[in-house]
Amino acid sequence: MKTGPHQDTAGVFARPRDIPSRFAQLLERQSQICDELEVIADGLPDSIDVQSCLRTAQKLLPTIKIAHDFEERVLFPILKDRVDQQGKLAATVERLRYEHWGDEEYALDVHYALREFARQRSKANIDSLAWMLRGFFDGMRRHIAFDREFLLPMMKELASVQIRTAR
Repeated sequence: MKTGPHQDTAGVFARPRDIPSRFAQLLERQSQICDELEVIADGLPDSIDVQSCLRTAQKLLPTIKIAHDFEERVLFPILKDRVDQQGKLAATVERLRYEHWGDEEYALDVHYALREFARQRSKANIDSLAWMLRGFFDGMRRHIAFDREFLLPMMKELASVQIRTAR
């Protein structure tokens, strides 16, 4: 199924008033993944449930990709078309797009590292894995904080303006 500029990856039409809540949900899912990765990093090497580690590894990249896809297909066009008529946000949106690529590559590396750890715990470099996990979730938390403090309020304001003008 093709998605349009105001559809999320599930193909569900995102009405302007629904965008902030959908965005908040996706940010919360990413935050939960970060929390799970922190628990793993804190529990290395001996206090890790292998099945939990594998579940986190499996949902890591899809969670990140769904959130980034929503931002790029829904939020970024809105920012460009409706909010940024003077072009002041263009550089920020472009930076976020590049951050998404880096975050997704890093998420894939974390995915493979967690799977390898679960498969061969005795051969794992625990310090390296812990450092990798912390680097990833710290960077993601900074990105999520920016989205919550900057983009989400913009989307809420835009939605409230559209609701008021629709009445």
